[in-house]
Amino acid sequence: MNHAVSQPLKRNVCSVNAPEPFRMHIAIKPRVPPCVIGVAAGFQETRSSIKVGSEPMIDRKAHISKSFQECLGEENGYLGMYKTLQKENQQLKKTLKEKDLIITRLMKIIENQVTKYNKAIELEKEHQKETERRLEESERLVKEQIQLLDDTIRHYTKIIQEQHTQHAELISEMKKQNEADIRCREEKIAKLKQYISETFEEKSREHQQQIDELMREINKFMEMSHILKT
Repeated sequence: MNHAVSQPLKRNVCSVNAPEPFRMHIAIKPRVPPCVIGVAAGFQETRSSIKVGSEPMIDRKAHISKSFQECLGEENGYLGMYKTLQKENQQLKKTLKEKDLIITRLMKIIENQVTKYNKAIELEKEHQKETERRLEESERLVKEQIQLLDDTIRHYTKIIQEQHTQHAELISEMKKQNEADIRCREEKIAKLKQYISETFEEKSREHQQQIDELMREINKFMEMSHILKT
């Protein structure tokens, strides 16, 4: 029962409970329950019927009083229901207020958590971007190092090949030169041997010393030739 309906109830209860001399001074016309109106109408009829010998007046008054008490009890029941509903309404308002406070606190906590998580996400994104940047920088440096290493390998491979070719050519030239020197010495030795043989046949003992010296020289040449061959 709402507040607008409760006001006529209060006024009716006041008008019903008010003493007989003061009822005429109440400003608001009371709402008489239907049961009372019906009883009152019946009472008016009985007033006109008393003259013709209907029911006694005392029984009518007792019946009206009983009906009035029943209606008054019904009004009091409505008033009690209204008060109970009012208490329940106040309790509900209090509960709703507490729930609103709890919801407000929870919303604030959620907002703080969302803000915290958003900041954490932003930091994580920045960290990820920094990591990606460092990774890209590392990849670039690795590519540069690999390129530099490849260039260095190609450079030194070319130098080694050139040196190998030069050394091969030099060794070939040295072998040719040694072979030429050996042939020249062998020719000289052969000529000396022939000369010694001819001289030994033609010369006398006085040239023996000269021949010996020549033989020693020949032996030296032979030793040198043997060394060059090895």
